[in-house]
Amino acid sequence: MRQLAKSQGWEVKERNGQLNAKWCPFCSDNDWHFYLDEAKNAFFCHKCRQGGYKPQILRHLGLQQEKVQAVKSFDEAVGVTKVIGKPKEGKAYELHSAITVNTRDYLTSRGINAESIKQFQLGTLIENGREWLSFPYIKDGECVNIKYRSIPPAQKEFKRTTGGESCLFNHDCIAENDEIIITEGEFDAVTLWQHGYKNVVSIPNGVNNFAPEWIDQLSGLKKIYIWYDNDDKGKPEAVKIAKRLGINRTYIVQFHDVKDANEYFRLFDVLPLQDAYRLEVEGIVSFYQVAMRSVLNETIENDIITPWNNVNKLIGGMKSGQLTALLATPKTGKTTFALNIASYNAKNGRPVLFYCLEMTPLQLAQKVIEKECLRPFSELTQAVVEKKKSTLQAMPLYFTLNHGALNLDKVLETMRFATQRYGIELIVFDNLHFLSRSETHSEQELSNASKSFKLLANELDVPIILITQPRKNSGAIISSADIKGTSSIHADVDQVIILHRKKTKASLEEETESAFEPRTLVRLDASRYMPGGDAFLHFESAVSNFMQIAPDR
Repeated sequence: MRQLAKSQGWEVKERNGQLNAKWCPFCSDNDWHFYLDEAKNAFFCHKCRQGGYKPQILRHLGLQQEKVQAVKSFDEAVGVTKVIGKPKEGKAYELHSAITVNTRDYLTSRGINAESIKQFQLGTLIENGREWLSFPYIKDGECVNIKYRSIPPAQKEFKRTTGGESCLFNHDCIAENDEIIITEGEFDAVTLWQHGYKNVVSIPNGVNNFAPEWIDQLSGLKKIYIWYDNDDKGKPEAVKIAKRLGINRTYIVQFHDVKDANEYFRLFDVLPLQDAYRLEVEGIVSFYQVAMRSVLNETIENDIITPWNNVNKLIGGMKSGQLTALLATPKTGKTTFALNIASYNAKNGRPVLFYCLEMTPLQLAQKVIEKECLRPFSELTQAVVEKKKSTLQAMPLYFTLNHGALNLDKVLETMRFATQRYGIELIVFDNLHFLSRSETHSEQELSNASKSFKLLANELDVPIILITQPRKNSGAIISSADIKGTSSIHADVDQVIILHRKKTKASLEEETESAFEPRTLVRLDASRYMPGGDAFLHFESAVSNFMQIAPDR
């Protein structure tokens, strides 16, 4: 941040342990309100309230992000090209012109008037004797998708143009405003527009699918209001999106007795946006928030879990801000074990970043495919993969594309950037000891890295799994005290998970995963929260898959 300020010619001074710049690049204030935090690579302006991390300010200034590694999605890692489809030309107007009395009556029952129906080209699709309400999605003046909703009394269903682009509903209003309201559904957006709030968009695919490209599209806005449904899904997701968009410019709209915007305007005429609230200042939390979070963690399954029930009972789930060390001798299956956890959570819709320094994204993706199809990659056929295609394409699993010189700052900055852009909920780093290349300062480097990962887990509010190496390889079961490098790693992490597999007599000299017995001991050796203990898994190395087994096996 100091180099950035120098390169931009900003006048700076030291103040309260931070860099204080005279000029703010966001609001052009010239009276020392702009601060740069070197420790966190963060910034904040006390005048315009803009704040965030280095990737955001680099984007704002139009500078290349040299310290951020490339991040690839699972599809990109295996070379899948998404085919974008579009509705045929004039389809939206055709459906609007064919709108039926029944569709109009339904819209009227939801409080939607004739002006709004015309503005958004709402229409009717009749297919196999069923009526569907059509919502055209317009981007840069062109219809890029049409979403359809079944009309009551039919069961509630949705569908859309095959391959259609997932853009925000009413997208084109973004360029015309510096403030915007984001809603959970099209009815909410249309209702707000109808009541004079023209600067409104809605998400197309539910609260759990906020696309990375929307973060970029909204990056130039000064103020963003998030008005998701007042339910168990909408409320926590609104908080997550606020963090991704930047808490210093994001406000959450919520009324305790009202479900959504459409329902609100059937009860009230005036919207008190001044009552919208921002998230708490970073680093400050009230007793009530902590107490409620503790209760919610016991009543809502919000922790990151593994695919194995016996391991989950052992570790108790991985909570936000928790740092877990995964320790085992080489070729035991640490990467595969962590990848099984990553793909399991990604299959359940939780975005995961797998930052691996030993394998390429393609090699990692092949392991995931082996595990999902339960066949070695060399034996996979197109027909087998096709059966898993929908599952594989839907996984929000991301890998880093490592290139250029590697250092701790670049790793941490990439994790910050990926968490903001993709909404990452779990990070796996493989492995810690790759960050130490010095023969004379190895212990200091590892100590600094482990502390940095712990601070980052708290900062990003996500659990991080840190794969580590032992200092010895005698064949005996190792312990947390055997982590290579420095005792501070043991002190920094919240728990240590150890994997152990016996070597087969015939393979004592080999160093491959198949040189070990498949029976795998999973030991919680040290934990701040759980008593510790053992669980057992069966490792099928040929298909990169760990399975739960009974202890007596």
